[in-house]
Amino acid sequence: MNNQEYAEARLIFDEYNGSHFHMNREGIYEIYKKFNVPKELEKSWIDEIQNNIRKKLYSEQNGSEIVSFFSKLSQIARQYNDIDNILFLIEFAEKNQHELDSFSNIILAETILSSVGNFDNKYRLLMINKALNLLKNLSKTQIRISDCYKENGIFPDYITESKIAERIDRNIKYWGKEIECS
Repeated sequence: MNNQEYAEARLIFDEYNGSHFHMNREGIYEIYKKFNVPKELEKSWIDEIQNNIRKKLYSEQNGSEIVSFFSKLSQIARQYNDIDNILFLIEFAEKNQHELDSFSNIILAETILSSVGNFDNKYRLLMINKALNLLKNLSKTQIRISDCYKENGIFPDYITESKIAERIDRNIKYWGKEIECS
């Protein structure tokens, strides 16, 4: 296989963040598979994608963009069962909690929580506890909403102080019960 053919495969790989599932869903996986990309090469590509996303997370100031990068990295972590990435995401969320607005913080915590099913019980409990701590800390602070979430100059209906407070409480109750049952 020559570099040009791998370059074409790389474009497909990057477009789908390495997700064979999403490639398949879009009907492109059969084309990608014909390139016979070695697993080691895919691993280096996904590592590069992750490193680029991490850099963007640290340099970005816009809350909605941070949420987007966080979500992409979480999807990759789930896809590859990559606990190191999950631990990175937890650390990022904890370190940046006070800089981010309330809505961004909820999304980060929920993104962590949406990943728990992909990991063993030890990491599942760790992830739930860390996300619960983020949410509990958030419940003790005044709700702040970044203007980056405004659409045509106004916040959507689902981004109000009362709905954010309800969402925080609902998550705390639900995931608190999950911990009790574990």
